[in-house]
Amino acid sequence: MNYLITGGAGFIGVNLIKKLKAEDHECYIRVVDNLKSGRKEMLKEVCDFNEVSDFYVKRGSVDLCINDIKDPDFAMRACEGIDVVIHLAANTGVPVSVEHPREDLNNNVIGTFNYLEASRHNKVKTFIFASSSATSGGYTPPFHEKLFPRPISPYGASKGAGEAYCHVYSTAYGLNTVALRFSNVYGPHSANKTTQVIPRFIGNALHNESLEVFGDGTQTRDYCFVEDLMEAIWLAILKADEITGNVFQIA
Repeated sequence: MNYLITGGAGFIGVNLIKKLKAEDHECYIRVVDNLKSGRKEMLKEVCDFNEVSDFYVKRGSVDLCINDIKDPDFAMRACEGIDVVIHLAANTGVPVSVEHPREDLNNNVIGTFNYLEASRHNKVKTFIFASSSATSGGYTPPFHEKLFPRPISPYGASKGAGEAYCHVYSTAYGLNTVALRFSNVYGPHSANKTTQVIPRFIGNALHNESLEVFGDGTQTRDYCFVEDLMEAIWLAILKADEITGNVFQIA
């Protein structure tokens, strides 16, 4: 199988490359990343790769293409010869989306549309979309997939728009699409996630520092170990033709 991973040099992306190579030793993986949060050094931790500007499918290899998902022409070329697109690249985080809503829209909505459209024209079989529990918005937990989305941030709205476009491309164009709502993922290769509570707690504990909890301590949050998320993505790839057009909470 030939895979394209947008945002593949980031925390979740490098874990996904490990998973894909473990399940399919001879697979070809093409990574598109602007390296805004992803790092070549992170990619080197899990695989040998070639930094390329042109696209050639070679079994067992990993190619890194440095580019931005907002470029529609590049997206069209990047999807050539690909069987499965896993679209991870996005502006992430609620606070930054509140501060810069237009940038959030351009990356998360237009960027997703670019790769859905490129997948359609290149006859890609399956499109896996990294959505977020932020699409659910202003409900009292527990959240579930049948809740009508009520996002309370531009980030949640942009991910909800991506889910809607995935459903459209499934029903109107026959592209197998699956949207997975990620929930506060943690685990190996997350050294760059210094603002997230689990890496911060571990770092503080290693340095014998206090673990700071805000609020009154009664608040709750979902966390997902990255290897559990990798299993969910792999199952979504295997079952995409049976579950196309659907959204799943992964938490």
